[in-house]
Amino acid sequence: MPAPDEPRRSLWVAEDVWKEADRRANPDGMPIARTLALLFEGYATGRITELGSEGAGKRKARSGYCAEKTWKAADRRRAKTEAARSMGMLAELLLSAYASRRLHLVQTFVTSTELEHMTRSETDPATGTIALLAAA
Repeated sequence: MPAPDEPRRSLWVAEDVWKEADRRANPDGMPIARTLALLFEGYATGRITELGSEGAGKRKARSGYCAEKTWKAADRRRAKTEAARSMGMLAELLLSAYASRRLHLVQTFVTSTELEHMTRSETDPATGTIALLAAA
């Protein structure tokens, strides 16, 4: 379920790309909508620099969720770099890279003890994303 600050977005994405990404996301334990939100976040913060290719299939409206700050930051970067003609196309290119295993989402958990040893957290001002940094 999306967070309250993650409004629903309607995106036109090639069916073949969506289905391939969904096939990968499910065994990874991630709903495709959450996967897409994390891909937008990675792109917005500049961590994702490689995109996939356009799909070959017919495009269909799909739903995704993305925090407003992340959406705006991703859209600014998309427009500045001219990486994609629309946010729908950006979604398709990100999902294509994920489906073809050029991008990987890694989830991790830490114990309370490990968390106490984290030195600091950094918040990306553009997206509000928090990254915990381990002690040296």
